[in-house]
Amino acid sequence: MKEKNKLFRQIIGLIIIAAWVTPEVVVSFCWVAFLGDNGTLNQLIELFHFKPIAWLFTFPMISVIIANIWRGTAFSMMVFQAALDDIPKEIEEAAIIDGASKWKVITKVTIPMVKGTIATNMMLVTLQTLGVFTLIYTMTGGGPGNATMTLPVLMYKQAFVSYQLGYGTAISLTLLLIGVVASLLYMKTLKMKV
Repeated sequence: MKEKNKLFRQIIGLIIIAAWVTPEVVVSFCWVAFLGDNGTLNQLIELFHFKPIAWLFTFPMISVIIANIWRGTAFSMMVFQAALDDIPKEIEEAAIIDGASKWKVITKVTIPMVKGTIATNMMLVTLQTLGVFTLIYTMTGGGPGNATMTLPVLMYKQAFVSYQLGYGTAISLTLLLIGVVASLLYMKTLKMKV
């Protein structure tokens, strides 16, 4: 049983790590091929006699969010796996011997011991998500209309398409400020020392 579990974890780990190490532009084109009008998802839907959907036009933001989550999950999994592996098993075993339920072990032992990792990961994921450009620009270009127009895409279009460098710079500074405020809130919420 343990061998099957180990093999399963290795296979899933490889699939997830592949998402992280693949360049973002390649991931974007893969998702466009998967969600496109003649893409894999629509071909699967047609097998069940459903009408194909223009995913990138009908649900553009949801499509981008799913692609970004798939790409970013690997990093968080590696960070949390390393943090969980660092927790001494003796502490969890001692809590169980003292009569703690599995829920109590998770909430009173495991989570407090990885609190710093949670805060760090939340900050990094927030900052990475705030700065997502290639994925969105390649998949939708900020459209249809302005449906997926995020600050990085707007910044690019203002600075390099409309040649409004001052406006683009102002957007980038706003993005930086949002990242700083979010990081400070995470640290305050989890009572981390700067």
